[in-house]
Amino acid sequence: MTSRRFRLGNEGSGDLLALRIGAPDAPVPVRALLISAAALAVPLLSPWYQPELAGEQLGVLLWLPSLVPAFLLTYYRGWRGASLALAVGMALLAFSQVALALRGGADPNWTVLLALIAALVGISLGIGWVGELLHRARREAENMALMDPLTGIANRRHLAVFIEAAFAAAERGGRAAIVLLDLDRFKELNGSHGHLAGDAVLRVFARILTQQTRRADLSARFGGDEFVTVLTGADVEEALAFVERVREALAAEPFPWGAVKLSAGVASYSRGLVSPDALLAEADRGLYQAKELGGDQAVVWEPEAKPEPALVAVAELEGAAVNGETPAAAASSPRSQRRRGRGRVLIVDDDTDALWMLAQQVTRLGFHVDLAHSGNTSLVSLRSRAPDIVLSDVVMPGMGGFALADRIAREHPGLPVILVSGYDHRALAEERRPQSVVGFLTKPVDLRELGVVLEHSLAGTPGGRTRRA
Repeated sequence: MTSRRFRLGNEGSGDLLALRIGAPDAPVPVRALLISAAALAVPLLSPWYQPELAGEQLGVLLWLPSLVPAFLLTYYRGWRGASLALAVGMALLAFSQVALALRGGADPNWTVLLALIAALVGISLGIGWVGELLHRARREAENMALMDPLTGIANRRHLAVFIEAAFAAAERGGRAAIVLLDLDRFKELNGSHGHLAGDAVLRVFARILTQQTRRADLSARFGGDEFVTVLTGADVEEALAFVERVREALAAEPFPWGAVKLSAGVASYSRGLVSPDALLAEADRGLYQAKELGGDQAVVWEPEAKPEPALVAVAELEGAAVNGETPAAAASSPRSQRRRGRGRVLIVDDDTDALWMLAQQVTRLGFHVDLAHSGNTSLVSLRSRAPDIVLSDVVMPGMGGFALADRIAREHPGLPVILVSGYDHRALAEERRPQSVVGFLTKPVDLRELGVVLEHSLAGTPGGRTRRA
């Protein structure tokens, strides 16, 4: 594995652009517009077809359908919809009175007319007020679902949507870069000055990221003191320039305890990548190297030129099982003689629900299970109890699955790692796969495929690597 690292120095600053979260209201459906038009046609046509009824008090009932547009348009447009419905209703009311006068009708009943106007105005305003309250509550709920409550910037859910769109644009011939940033020695700061001071630093850092992020890009809190910036239409050099601007702005903040430094991992889209998770994983591997090198620097992770093949297709293993030959029987490793139920699997995932669901599946297959909620805690678990297989999620704060697999390859050579993601990574370029990875699984994990991959990993890869007993 190779990388480029850059000591962060002083170079200029960037434009201060706000990051906006939100989207315009959805268009009013055609069906709602047709219903509104049909409802308005009743008071519109009544002076021509029923002039005697329109001039009586009973004619007020003809105006009840004119309230339908107020309800429908308010539902989709809030105050704007209510105002539009009221304006159209008042215009129709005036038109109907003129039409009655032209047809020689009686003088208007002003008492009924004023009551009708008051009813239209009052009901439309009431509907608009209630609708606006509902729209505001919906927008607040959407913002809460897409924003980090502590820092006020985008959260992981918003990041997942944005990075997928940016990756798709890059696949169509565009460019995209990802920067994963982590505050150096943040845990020490929390321990020395308290969590309130740590929260203040996170908010300041989020504000700096927001100021330095273009409207076309996105900065989000990834977890803890890790943040991610997705730069659309950018390459590695532009991403490094962004990191430098952020570092410079952070260094200028007058914290009582001194300057706060940061480390960053940088990655850009290339054809060897197959998913947004893989792109984010490369930035995570760069960040991990930056931390290992002492921090206060940015690292661009780059793959080795000639990797060692590590994977065997799941389809080949399933075919062997169909022919009566299990992967365990096909392998020459002593581990191939082990029976199912005697293997231990360490499952790593920061999502508690996903962790327990995967643990239940692995347990059903007869394996013993250990659980870890992060890459760092899994390394601690590896020192105390050696598993036979590591089953890890790809995207996790602190240390992702690819960075964890790199670490396992160095510290626990031969220990097989299986990575789990919402994307199919089996087509990932060989040079981008960590040496310890022997398989990929796609969420939702199929129980049969999970069993095949675990048995194959426990037996050892035919023609590949086998863990030492």
